[in-house]
Amino acid sequence: MKNTKIILILSIVFLINNDSLYAQKAADLPSRPFRQITFESFLTPGPLDDYLDPQTGMTKTFWEFTFNGSVYTNLNKHFLFGLSYSHLWTRFNQKTLGKFFIAGLMGRYNYALTDKINIYGDVGYHVGNYCSCLNDVRNSTEFPFKREDMRYLSLGLGANIQLYKSLWLKVGGMGFLWLNNADNVYYYGHNLPTIGLQLNFK
Repeated sequence: MKNTKIILILSIVFLINNDSLYAQKAADLPSRPFRQITFESFLTPGPLDDYLDPQTGMTKTFWEFTFNGSVYTNLNKHFLFGLSYSHLWTRFNQKTLGKFFIAGLMGRYNYALTDKINIYGDVGYHVGNYCSCLNDVRNSTEFPFKREDMRYLSLGLGANIQLYKSLWLKVGGMGFLWLNNADNVYYYGHNLPTIGLQLNFK
């Protein structure tokens, strides 16, 4: 009976010490990263340049419009991975010349400056049919044209500012680098400001 009491007391002491050890280990472990889904979108109209209208002989502004939608999920505290889709259309002399798309995979590094402001850097690989190029610099009707095998590298920088709870303002810039061969055409690039809205869901 005495031995039983001693074994029982030693067992209780062991359990108390063991629980304390596990509690200490749990406290030392990093907290599990939260899962967040981010949706963002922007619409960017932009005048590219003035060109001569061959029909009227007058100089008119060539316009480019981009509507983008993206979705991201966080890999850890700083890195996000997602998908991006852009619908583009161009107008000259009040007529829509063409409609295009650019779609791809995005990676983002996000750094919080404060609770309400963070900055980010983007890099992405895309495919599409928007050839930001000219067959003939003098002819506005060839500006731009579709090409189905386009590949792009995108780079972006910007900041997100919290407006209300999960709603953020996105302000930045984004550029697409053409990865295809030049094929003796003039390439003018595709660079645009990115001012839009972002929604975060945890």
